[in-house]
Amino acid sequence: MRNSFAFFALLFLSFLSTAQTTERNFSSKTDKFFAVYPKHAYLEDLDEFAKTLTETHPYPYEFTTKEKFWRTVERKKELIHDNTTYSEFIWHCSEIIANLGCSHSSLGWFNQEDSILPISLRFPLELRLVENRLYISNPLINGDKFKAGAEVFSINGISVKSIKDEAYRHMNSQAHIETYKTILFNAYVTSYIPYVLGFPKDYNVIVRGNIEPLKLKNLENYQVKPRYDRITTGGTCQKNLCLEISENSNIGVLTIKNFAYYGDKFPIFKSFIRESFEEINLKKLTDLIIDLRYNGGGPSDAGTFFLQHIFTKPFTYYPNGTKYHADLVEPLQPNDNSFKNKIYILMDGDGHSTTGHVLSLVKEQNRATLIGEELASNQFCTGNQKRNLQLTNTEISYQVAQTAFETTVKGFPKDKGIMPDHHVVQSIDDFLNNSDTVMHYALQLIKEEGVTKKP
Repeated sequence: MRNSFAFFALLFLSFLSTAQTTERNFSSKTDKFFAVYPKHAYLEDLDEFAKTLTETHPYPYEFTTKEKFWRTVERKKELIHDNTTYSEFIWHCSEIIANLGCSHSSLGWFNQEDSILPISLRFPLELRLVENRLYISNPLINGDKFKAGAEVFSINGISVKSIKDEAYRHMNSQAHIETYKTILFNAYVTSYIPYVLGFPKDYNVIVRGNIEPLKLKNLENYQVKPRYDRITTGGTCQKNLCLEISENSNIGVLTIKNFAYYGDKFPIFKSFIRESFEEINLKKLTDLIIDLRYNGGGPSDAGTFFLQHIFTKPFTYYPNGTKYHADLVEPLQPNDNSFKNKIYILMDGDGHSTTGHVLSLVKEQNRATLIGEELASNQFCTGNQKRNLQLTNTEISYQVAQTAFETTVKGFPKDKGIMPDHHVVQSIDDFLNNSDTVMHYALQLIKEEGVTKKP
């Protein structure tokens, strides 16, 4: 009887310990980084995670085969052990959800992982990946050893390519498009590198001009940067919506960094577009640059209203049978104030969702010259109607898309973003000098193609 009591007491304490581990309040975010949950709690969450993703998402195997998806899940299960930390587990989860190839299904950029990373483990250089080459953009505490602009070849003996490839496997992106993954990598580079390399306590790097690795000083403090710094486009505009017209030319720059004007905010967008094109036509501009960089999308109504002001003939946005948008399956007419002259659109890897829909139609109708990098989206989008979820034991937050939309465009591949007519990437020197490479290219192209100065 005594032994039985001892057994049940031990069982109760074990249960209590497990409950405290899986339902705890952390005194700091870094405590969560080092937390260890019971092995069964991790495995239960992995099963729940994979099941919810594949049963909720309308096309879970569109960009990754079913076999590869579940093989990844099983591989992650094999890596779970009694000492697996929360930080290691969330890194496993990020690769699983990234396999969906969906920009609307993620753990939320890299914010959860970044927020729990102790400063002492953060990579102590800010870097920038430019067309698969890695450069120091800010040496931070290591300014006595490195200058901004130096090219990095390896970190802790691991090549830049290996680091990039491993990081990219954990990044959500529509159709696995890499231009967006590059933006994410650059935004969170000081935290991505620790996760990729397994949280080393020290770092050493080899840079161009040095044969031997140089040891880095660890950070003592760090101010997390915004996910991205918006590029100044043709002037001083840093707003989501603005129009700039040069006094001595026939060129206008229309900036639309966001289509996300839902509900009561939609009239703000409509008024801006309507008034802008009234002014554009009143001033008889011959060339219009439209800056859609960093545009993460928004409602289809905003996209179609914009298109009605740049198209010169009727167009149909969605095919018949499209759910939720019965009003957009009929032909739409150009606005009376639509712009009829030459258009140049600036684009990048941060253009998602409705931006892909819009540019798929622009590309099909050859309505504008597209300048920049491969867009992070296209005519096909698994998004909208997102479910906000949380794993039962570890309480990791994530989102899953529930619907899919596709424009009437035919013949474009689903596994590539809308491609530019002129591929232009900002160099590391231009980045350090805050020089807008893509805008300058557009202005030079206009100059070469013809009209710039007013008579």
